[in-house]
Amino acid sequence: MAFPALFPTGAADLNLERPHRLTPVQYFKFLLEYKDGRFANDPRFRFFAFNTVMRHEALRAGSIYVRRNEDLHGKTVRDLREMARQRPGLARDIMFYGTKLHGTRQYWGACLSELLDMINQLGVPTIFMTLSAADLHWPDLFRLMPEQYNANLSDGERIMLEELTEEQRRNFIADQPYVPSMFFMKRAEYFMGKILKLMYPVKDFWWRFEWQFRGSPHIHSLLWLSDAPDVTRLKEMTPEEFATVVDYFHNIVSAWNVGLGLPPAQVHPCRKGFKDVAPEDRVRHLGELLNRVQRHLRCTEAYCLRRGKGPGQPLECRFKFPFQLADRPEIIFDEKGEPQFIPARNDSLLNNLIERVISAWIGNMDSKPVLSKQLCASYLAKYSAKPEKKSKSMQELFEDALRDLNDDDSARKAIQRRCVQSISERDFSSQEIIHLATSQKLMHSSRNFVRVNFFDPTWVAPAPERTSDIQEYNADDPDVVQGDPEHESSSVQADEAHSSLLERYPKRPAHLNEVSLWTFARDYKYDTSKKRYAKLTKFNVVCVNPSLRLTPCAARNEGYYRQQVLLHVPWRTEEGALSWHGTWRQAFTANNVVPQGEEQLPDPENNDLDDMDVTQGENLDEWMTVARHLPNQNVERVELGTREMDLAHDWASEGHRYGNLDVLRTFLQTAKAEFVVERTTSTGPAVHLSAEQQVVMDILSLQIEEIVKPRGSTPPRLVIVQGKAGCGKSTVIKAMTSTLDARLGRDSYRLMAFTAVAALGINGETLHSGLQLPIRPRDFAPLTGERAKAFQDDMENVRFLFIDEYPMVSLSLLGMVERRCSEAHPYSKELFGNMHIYLIGDLAQLPPVCSKAIYSVPKDGSSEMDLRGHYTFAQFKHAVVLSQSKRQTDTSLCSVLDEIGRGCCSVESYKLLQQRFSSVVPPPEQRQFRDAMHIFSTNSDARAYNIKRLVELNCPVARIPAVHNNDTAKKAGPDEAGGLESLIYLSVGALVMLRANLWTKAGLVNGALGTVAAVVYAEGQSPPNKLPFAVLVRFQRYTGPVIPVDGSFPTLPLTRTFKVKEVACSREQVPLRLAWGSTVHSAQGLTLDRVVVNVGKREFQSGLSYVAMTRGKTWDTLLIDPPFVRARLSTLHTAPSLKRRLTAIQKIVNMAQRTKAQLGYSTEPPLPQPGPSPSEPPGPPPAPSPSPPPASPAPLPLDEDVVDVGGVMARVAVVPGNGHCLFVSILHQLNGTMPSEQQVTNLRWRVVTHIRQRLAGPLREEWEQLLVGTLLDVSDRFPEMENGVALSLETRIDRYLNALKNSEWGAMETVRAVSEMENASITVFREAGVANVFHQGDQRHLAVVFRLRPIQEGEGANLWNHYDSFLDFV
Repeated sequence: MAFPALFPTGAADLNLERPHRLTPVQYFKFLLEYKDGRFANDPRFRFFAFNTVMRHEALRAGSIYVRRNEDLHGKTVRDLREMARQRPGLARDIMFYGTKLHGTRQYWGACLSELLDMINQLGVPTIFMTLSAADLHWPDLFRLMPEQYNANLSDGERIMLEELTEEQRRNFIADQPYVPSMFFMKRAEYFMGKILKLMYPVKDFWWRFEWQFRGSPHIHSLLWLSDAPDVTRLKEMTPEEFATVVDYFHNIVSAWNVGLGLPPAQVHPCRKGFKDVAPEDRVRHLGELLNRVQRHLRCTEAYCLRRGKGPGQPLECRFKFPFQLADRPEIIFDEKGEPQFIPARNDSLLNNLIERVISAWIGNMDSKPVLSKQLCASYLAKYSAKPEKKSKSMQELFEDALRDLNDDDSARKAIQRRCVQSISERDFSSQEIIHLATSQKLMHSSRNFVRVNFFDPTWVAPAPERTSDIQEYNADDPDVVQGDPEHESSSVQADEAHSSLLERYPKRPAHLNEVSLWTFARDYKYDTSKKRYAKLTKFNVVCVNPSLRLTPCAARNEGYYRQQVLLHVPWRTEEGALSWHGTWRQAFTANNVVPQGEEQLPDPENNDLDDMDVTQGENLDEWMTVARHLPNQNVERVELGTREMDLAHDWASEGHRYGNLDVLRTFLQTAKAEFVVERTTSTGPAVHLSAEQQVVMDILSLQIEEIVKPRGSTPPRLVIVQGKAGCGKSTVIKAMTSTLDARLGRDSYRLMAFTAVAALGINGETLHSGLQLPIRPRDFAPLTGERAKAFQDDMENVRFLFIDEYPMVSLSLLGMVERRCSEAHPYSKELFGNMHIYLIGDLAQLPPVCSKAIYSVPKDGSSEMDLRGHYTFAQFKHAVVLSQSKRQTDTSLCSVLDEIGRGCCSVESYKLLQQRFSSVVPPPEQRQFRDAMHIFSTNSDARAYNIKRLVELNCPVARIPAVHNNDTAKKAGPDEAGGLESLIYLSVGALVMLRANLWTKAGLVNGALGTVAAVVYAEGQSPPNKLPFAVLVRFQRYTGPVIPVDGSFPTLPLTRTFKVKEVACSREQVPLRLAWGSTVHSAQGLTLDRVVVNVGKREFQSGLSYVAMTRGKTWDTLLIDPPFVRARLSTLHTAPSLKRRLTAIQKIVNMAQRTKAQLGYSTEPPLPQPGPSPSEPPGPPPAPSPSPPPASPAPLPLDEDVVDVGGVMARVAVVPGNGHCLFVSILHQLNGTMPSEQQVTNLRWRVVTHIRQRLAGPLREEWEQLLVGTLLDVSDRFPEMENGVALSLETRIDRYLNALKNSEWGAMETVRAVSEMENASITVFREAGVANVFHQGDQRHLAVVFRLRPIQEGEGANLWNHYDSFLDFV
């Protein structure tokens, strides 16, 4: 079943046998109107219903055409192609049947034809009018919706009507299109049928529904008023008569804004009903309404700006805005002689309106007097009965339908295919689909339309639902639906129901003998109750098809004369109508035929009228807020900053409370000149330092003592403080700075970090700001002149530099830092100018973006700064590792985070993480994370969340585009433009981040957080396309002077210059961005009370998930949204970048052990840690042939050597090169001593047994691939061929494993086997600098060194693969 949730029992299928016949139209109409709304609200089902209904109608129309055209019976596609060549009108004739397919091009084409006939027969209408939906605001609409929305919420969570945000309103309309669709239909029907007639003497009307591109509905209408003047005589009228006509329309159509100058309404005027406004307030309410929905506030190329015909023409508004003001109304004649009504106007941007109508309708509208048939035809063709724009002709589309069919396919199939094709010629919105699928009317008229068809008399076309006279369908035909849902009362019943008008007219009663066909069709209907024809009180509109016209060719005019005679001369037979006349022209002349309703109107397809702003509602976009809501698509949003509330806001008034704006312009310069920022003295943390933290403090004490009282000692000068998140690094920094403040003074050190967020966390500054470094290493240059002297003076007393979050420092940046520090103390030859440097951070966190990590090895051709950085980092010989977590005190959380840091996630850890998934955490607890920082893995996700939060403020938003000097600058990203965004959105109350260093000493640094207090524009300036004068922000950690009014600081636009591929660019923008959501990179270094983490679908950079997860303190402060599968974390350890990082961490751990030893601390053996000997098997395994060598208790000798592994010197325990070197090295790592031969033999047997077990299990393919690599290296001993016969892989592996039990060299399969058996992490270092890491657990950390070693002494000796046991780094 396609929709199991909608049909839970599987019953009620369309094709089930029923006691009565049920058509698809009836079936889906019932379901879509079902009381619980589940069918209409399902985004897929409503489209499924619409598609099924329309296809059914299309196939039926094609079948009827074939059945009623005998010349098509039994014909093939080949025959149909030939008929199409001989009858050019065949495609048109077929699609005449398609006028029944509602909403299609042919349907609206038929509507247009009918409306033209209506105008010809009733005369010129009085008013053209468009009414648009205010579906985001009408309170009566939303009173129907919150109950469904609130159904699953508690009483305390229920949302009241007045509390609905714009986002919630949009979601209501998008998620429940049935309700707004039916609401608008009923509102329009009641208004046009009841209310309007109380306002004006409406004699006749015609109106239709239309759904704009974004899906929201409106109606176009023509009104005939009984007291309207005869405008066809305008050019013949006396001045008095002419003035009367002007006054008549002046009393109806207006362009006078009674609210001009009123401030914006606090409550949207469309959210107040007519009865909600007191009589004395109605004029003001009308003025507020006009200001909100009737003013054309913005012209854009995407909407209304067009260029005139011809080269070099300027852009102009196609609606002619702004209009000239006019004190009085008038009617003028344009260059074509057509009359135009110019209303009295006091607002150049106001759309035409009818005051009575808009006061009752409460929504956008447009209106125009209709002063000529020609202009009327243009109006209705463009707005009222327009079909969708054609891309191909009917003939071309017909040929497309035939193209892929076989010549022998039936003609019926081709015609049905063309009918189905017509449905897909345009798109349909959700609300329109609801309207069509429930068989609602698309058009309403005060008149019925009767079609007289002069086609081939052997067939009769079915009438569209609008046509009231002809009912062609046979009640006995199961493919045909009976009845006309629009005009059932006028349907002809019984025998009359199955014949055309041309067939019924000759059989008319005798008393109608002198009645012409035209009069018969226009004035009479069949009364089914009285079984006779009765005269109508309101005549029908007669539609003649085809509507023939006289042509210059006399031979072709006989058809016209025939049609006119048959229409206007009574007849019983066609021969009788022709009578004794030789030609139809003679009969026409002899009978003095006066044609009716055939005045030629302009071709509606070729008009250029374009001056009515019918899509102006809610200032261009607000009323059209719902997208074409197709399955799997989201609601198309109106761009922030262009919503009605945004454009209507008086932005200039924001600056009034700040007085003279020049004060804001110079505020920063004045503050810097007059305000002295006191440098605070640190106070040590009132906590007990751990033993690890105390080691750092001891190193600092040694350094201070040597500075204060030099003794010639050499305490560590370049120190790494490595510690995982939450282990107390910030506490150590505070303790060190407090000690330095007391011993050497505040000027003795600098606190710096790579990111502004991390710098703010330690009350420091960024490296680039503090050391005056360029963004790009290639732009680095020594400071000279006054800049150099000022920098040296500033750094003269600085003896310590603390760099926090050092993993984000790249090799090149470290090189620049060293160079600049050397410039600060130019007389020193030591690195960093002999300053004491502390690199503090967790190497498990994020490395720099698009740069080499600080521990990486430069390749040949690397930059000077990369090489300098690599050399500098290698000089850090001392380290302290902080391993005790103080932030995450829960041991289970610490364990999970440790696993993630190593790129693993066990089943147990994943289960713990699942408890913090948003799908598991109860909604009340999730609401506690509402104001928590949301951390995302990608910029796009962070931006989307920020925009969502901005919308939820429900405040006017300023759209702020940057100013650029060229297109290249416009396309540049913020990183290229010095942090400035190309487009930002701001509103009062928005949380923002500063993107520039404005005043570092006072806390206005890149990354400072604050809340927007005001967005100020200069007089005459406003969004959405202008920069503000200033944005007032209350920054959280700013320590300088503020604006007294609200404690804010004025942030002015900045200009950045930069180059993109040698193109000089500039960007001017306010240096702010929204900050509710942050990327992981920006959040690194933060400790948050609560955090919501989105780790994304993949690890864009090693450490991403670890950094995100470690921002919280406990399980309760962490929420994971959305959930993820375990594989998202469990496979991270396979990434080569993570393996390199783990190796670097291991070096630092070993370095820390040596540092403690040098300081006199008792130390554990350096990692990799030796562990207990692997458990011996109960007895030696069964001895294969040959049997294992006898055990020897004598230990093997132990020598040491130093090996260069990738530029780093490693100390190793040398093992003999006797074929057992890998096993001996591993056992040395496990036991701490050189093993006996028996231990080597036992390990060999255990390894082989383990591998055979893996080959027999689910990991067989993985292990086979590993062994294939080994077999390639030993192919000389284990060849693929033997005696000319290829050996199977299984045979070769078996032979290799048998040899491995005894004396064969071990390889990577041996390392992996031991890693799994001992639950150990094993690192294989290589002379080439590349390390392999086999990570299976944390109980042991083992390491061996692989190198090429001569098998014997002396020159020219062959080099062989060899393994030694790793001890530590030198």
